[in-house]
Amino acid sequence: MKALATLLICFLTLISCTIAADTIFETQTIRDGQTIVSPQQTFELGFFSPSNTTQNRYLGIWYKHLATGPVIWVANRDTPIGNKSGELTLNHGGLLVLRDSTANRIIWSSILSRKSENEVAKLLDNSNFIVFDSQNGPENYIWQSFDEPSDTIMPDMKFGRNLKRGVVTNYTSWKSDNDPTRGKYMIYMDFNVLPQIFQKKRRCYSI
Repeated sequence: MKALATLLICFLTLISCTIAADTIFETQTIRDGQTIVSPQQTFELGFFSPSNTTQNRYLGIWYKHLATGPVIWVANRDTPIGNKSGELTLNHGGLLVLRDSTANRIIWSSILSRKSENEVAKLLDNSNFIVFDSQNGPENYIWQSFDEPSDTIMPDMKFGRNLKRGVVTNYTSWKSDNDPTRGKYMIYMDFNVLPQIFQKKRRCYSI
C-alpha cells in the first residue's frame, strides 16, 4: 500500500512537471541549464552563450527546433553573467528577477505595473513571455516581453506607443552577430507630428 502511494505521488509529480513545462510559478527558480518551452514546442526560454564565447551567459528566447536559429529576445543584453550561475525567479507579487547567484547580484528584473496574488509566468507560442494573474487570465497580463523587445519584430507584436499601459517600444540591433549588447541602429516611431517610423544610428551604444 505504501509503495502504491509512493508510485502515485511520483506519477502525479510527473504530470505536474509536464503540464508546467511552459510555466514558472510563484517563487519557482529556473537555473542555467533548465528551460521552459511554449505549449506547441515552438519557442524555448533559457540561458545561452553566443557562438564566440562560452563564458558570457544571457537569458533569452529562441526557436526550439532551429539549431542555428536566431535568439529573438534577450533580457540582460547589456549585462552578461560571467558564468553559469544565473537564476530566474518569479517573486511574490509578479516580479521576474534574474540574479547572478555567485555574486548575489540582480542582473535584470521586469517592470511591475501592478501586484498580483496568483501570479504565473508563461511562454506563449507567439514567443511572448508574460506574467499574469492565473485567476484573471493572460489577457490581463502584468508584464510581457513584447513590451521590451530586442532586435526582432514578431507576429502579434505592437510597435509604437501604448497609451493605456504607458509603454513605448523600439527595436535596437545587436552590437554584432555574436554580441547581443545594444548596437548602433534603432528603429522607432516618432510622434512629434504624424506617427512615422524611422531608423537611426545611435550616438551611444554602450548603455
